[in-house]
Amino acid sequence: MNQWIDDLSGQLSDGKACVLVTVAGVRGSAPREVGAKMLVTDSETIGTIGGGQLEYKCTQIACRTLLDQEDGCKIRKFTLGANCGQCCGGVVEVFFEAFCAEKPAWLNELLQAHRRREAMLIVTGQNNKYLIDASGICKYPSNADVNDGLISEALRILSQKRIRTKGETDYENERRPR
Repeated sequence: MNQWIDDLSGQLSDGKACVLVTVAGVRGSAPREVGAKMLVTDSETIGTIGGGQLEYKCTQIACRTLLDQEDGCKIRKFTLGANCGQCCGGVVEVFFEAFCAEKPAWLNELLQAHRRREAMLIVTGQNNKYLIDASGICKYPSNADVNDGLISEALRILSQKRIRTKGETDYENERRPR
């Protein structure tokens, strides 16, 4: 389920720019659930957000982002029936996060927590990112003044997450050359 953490870290450690593509919202029927991820590099895609025209269009956007050497985030909305010709018919919001420079500090903290198998919630804002653990402590940035509402919502979400058994995954560790 969190193989993307290792994959993203590996790509950035190797000096490869990439775009992390995440299903951020779903209304109606869609090929994948919120949180499904795909990593796009200049030569391959790793994982899947459901295939079909949605994945094709998202891969194109990610590739353009890499070519333009953009760093940062953006959200795009796709109407699956009208825009993508997919039979699902729902609406999917996709979050694109480009990494064109070095590995960000928050990723190192997340990678360590992942290896310790600690639950962590990632909160991404316009210009910031927070990592909040299951006890409500903001692990990144460590000196952040995070409002109580954000901490409460993070704890609510973390308490609802079902622990997956070994082998279960939301992230398909499938590498495909483009």
